[in-house]
Amino acid sequence: MIFLIILELIILSFAMTNLSAVRVYVAGEGEWSKAQKNAFFTFERFIKNKSPKTYNEIFQSLSVIDGDHAAKMELNNRNPDLKKIREGFLQGHVHPADLDTAIYFFRKFQRLKYVKVAVYNWSKGDEIIAEFKWLVEKYHSDLLRNQLTPTFEKTILERIQNLNRQASLYEHEFTQILSEGSRWMEKQIFNVLFLLVFTVSVFGIALTALISRYMTKRLYDLNSLATEYGLGNFERQLHIDGGDEIGQLTSSINRMGSLLSCTYQQILESHQDLERKVQERTAELKRALSTRDEFLSIANHEMRTPLTAIVLQLRILERAIEKCPENPEMLSVRDSLKKTHRLVKKLVDLQNALMDVTHIQLGKFQIKTEKCDFSRIAAESLAQLSFDASRSGVRIDASLSENLDGKFDPVRSCQVVTNLVSNAIKYGEGRPVELDLTHDKGKVILMVTDYGPGIPFEKMDTIFDRFQRGDHDKSFSGLGLGLYITKQIVEAHGGSLFVNNVRGKGARFTAEFPLLNEKPLYQAL
Repeated sequence: MIFLIILELIILSFAMTNLSAVRVYVAGEGEWSKAQKNAFFTFERFIKNKSPKTYNEIFQSLSVIDGDHAAKMELNNRNPDLKKIREGFLQGHVHPADLDTAIYFFRKFQRLKYVKVAVYNWSKGDEIIAEFKWLVEKYHSDLLRNQLTPTFEKTILERIQNLNRQASLYEHEFTQILSEGSRWMEKQIFNVLFLLVFTVSVFGIALTALISRYMTKRLYDLNSLATEYGLGNFERQLHIDGGDEIGQLTSSINRMGSLLSCTYQQILESHQDLERKVQERTAELKRALSTRDEFLSIANHEMRTPLTAIVLQLRILERAIEKCPENPEMLSVRDSLKKTHRLVKKLVDLQNALMDVTHIQLGKFQIKTEKCDFSRIAAESLAQLSFDASRSGVRIDASLSENLDGKFDPVRSCQVVTNLVSNAIKYGEGRPVELDLTHDKGKVILMVTDYGPGIPFEKMDTIFDRFQRGDHDKSFSGLGLGLYITKQIVEAHGGSLFVNNVRGKGARFTAEFPLLNEKPLYQAL
């Protein structure tokens, strides 16, 4: 009987090893398929958002497939490097405990019909991935050279979708052929094991029948006790019957119930205490946010009246000085007055920004649309910015399409152009600023490009939030409200605002407005 059991164990070990290897390759195909689907889906997202982060995610997804490919190529060598094979399979998300099993199965059964067909489908899938990589790199290269066309994008997308379907077919064939081979192996092993199991079972049943009745009741009681512990009833204890293994297990379960009861009570008390602290912190945070918004509202209200009075007084002084053009003593006064006027204008702009933020938070922010030409709005905004640009030594290269008639808020639209161009002048490090105003598919597209340091990658997702800034140099003044307000204005028109870094150095902000806006004349954000 011992000989039969040992022989049975050897056969079982052989069967489990090979069936486990098949499982490893089927699981590996699942990881391969998931990586392939993720890469193809990520590329479709990349076509839409053109984000460098999304482009990198494509190749991150393909790293699993690259690892499997490297392992397969090394396995095909006459004298393979096992270290490279293990590294490849690990990159392909094969569990470390399954590495030797996977290597053994491939080398042992690579000439078997089922394995040869599976490897063929694997190779065809690698060919598809190679073509997919070439298409992605080609698309990315054309994107960087600004040579993309809608027709080319459509052609590439159709080819990618076709490759996805082909890859799915090869993945299905790979799994099917391995499953068929597994069934064949199971059948052969089963025939051998059946005879051995039948022989061993005849001897085992007789022995089992003798002790089963004695063990069943005690085990049933233990199972019932464990079930009650699982339901949270830790008070019941079993009587310890004997000093054998079941008696020792009964004693251990009784102690476990006592410990669980104590631990459960401690956890319950800790949970209640933690929940109370979370509620307190949440209430404190709400009070802090409410206090901040209330402070901003009061500060805006208190600043408006004195600032208005100061502006009026400055205008009165300007008119008084204009009446004495020949008085040389007035020249220095006029210069000081101009500097003061610029400083007051900054305060007024800051007060207006804080007022806009307050209105947005309170849901009172409004735009008043009317039929107007956006190109005229942009031209007037650039004319107002010409002094600041010339003073900073910055050239503005503007390209404005004509007759962009639609429903816009002329004041708020001018604010959008002014904010974006002012930021470009501020952070462009003295280099030229480009403004392009075009229309496409029923949209007015405003692009403002500078060639400064660009936006740090980690701030791309928060640059349009309140009190967030995207500059590297902290010496620049500002509260981080301009882009937040600009985005709210664009979205209130039904449009969108986004940013990306240009190749080399610089940032490009793109605002899209619907050309035919059907929104009401008075719209609250």
